[in-house]
Amino acid sequence: FLNNAASGGRRVIVEPNEAIFPNETRLVKLSMTDSVWEEERMIPIGEAMMQVAGVVVFENKEGQMNRVTVQLPLKPTSFTEYAGARYY
Repeated sequence: FLNNAASGGRRVIVEPNEAIFPNETRLVKLSMTDSVWEEERMIPIGEAMMQVAGVVVFENKEGQMNRVTVQLPLKPTSFTEYAGARYY
């Protein structure tokens, strides 16, 4: 998932979508809405606890990158009508 994904790519929406300065602490919301989650069975739907892990890459104006590994509880919103496992 990329913030500036080209057409056909997997896109993440970052809110707020503005610069984060050195030593600044900011709450950032990442939204990744895509059918790939269900099609590729990337989410263990129906589990009591769900977590997601990944690498968030921050890049400055000079192109230097800082990679941060994150692991957080997942709060899916698009599976609200899920009626049970259908994967065999």
